[in-house]
Amino acid sequence: MNILFSLFAGPIRLFYQALAKIFGLLEENLPAFSSFKPLYTAAYVSTLKARLIAAKALPGGSGGISKRAVERVKLQSANDLVRLLWQSLKQYVIACYPESERESRLNEIGAAEYAMGYENWGATDQLSEKALPFVEANETALLANDNMPDTFKLEFKDAIKAFGTALTAFNTATNSKVLAKNKKIEENNSLYKTAVTIGKDAAIIFRGKSNAELRRMFTYSYQLAVLRGGFASLRGWLQTEDGTVLEGVKVSCDTEPTWTAVTDAKGYFKMLKLKEGTDRIFRFEKPGFETIELPVTLKAATAKTVKLVMVPLVNA
Repeated sequence: MNILFSLFAGPIRLFYQALAKIFGLLEENLPAFSSFKPLYTAAYVSTLKARLIAAKALPGGSGGISKRAVERVKLQSANDLVRLLWQSLKQYVIACYPESERESRLNEIGAAEYAMGYENWGATDQLSEKALPFVEANETALLANDNMPDTFKLEFKDAIKAFGTALTAFNTATNSKVLAKNKKIEENNSLYKTAVTIGKDAAIIFRGKSNAELRRMFTYSYQLAVLRGGFASLRGWLQTEDGTVLEGVKVSCDTEPTWTAVTDAKGYFKMLKLKEGTDRIFRFEKPGFETIELPVTLKAATAKTVKLVMVPLVNA
């Protein structure tokens, strides 16, 4: 049984917070959405919020992992005992048969499967299916000359049975974990698709440049970036009134002394990883030109672009 893949990016904790933000925005703007689609009602929003809370509460396989760990320890112990007894059987076979037959006899009891690995449960299962029938079929020869103890067959049989029981319990716990995880992923993916649909509808409902910010708030990527403490950026070009690019213009922010940049030969600059904030005052300075002070509102996960013209000083 395979584990499903999540359709969304980001930690699960932030995923739920981002969707809660989007569903909250939907509720705040419900009249506009209701006019667009009858689907959007107060009851619909309440259902979405309830589903979000329920999805968050789903175990997601965490309880199954603990159960699986317990069963794995039991399985390892049972596996170890089967392999240990198989080593004893190997010695009984070597003592019982002439050298010319030993390789074929050892293959009959599962030598190849034994060599497949210490934690290869499937190999141990296959080994058991070969070794026990061999003991039963050749018990008389193996017991001769006090070679194999007469209690060995029953001991080996009980160990194989215990291994089979442990393997079944381990597989059941593993499947339970996967089922629980898949159930959570399926519901999360369904809620994510709903949030994407809401975002697409918002893009139609809130058309126009004046609504650009509101449209963006309905996108999962934006909400995730904000919750992550997403950074803004500022970039732009500086030139003179006649279009001459200005190299060497110093760009700084009054309230953030580490935010600095200098325009290149094309008059271009960029400043990355800026904190969100309203009316940050950026200064643009170059000897011989009037300093520009520009208030800029920075928003998380947004690149702000400016194109500025610098005026020469009268006495320069």
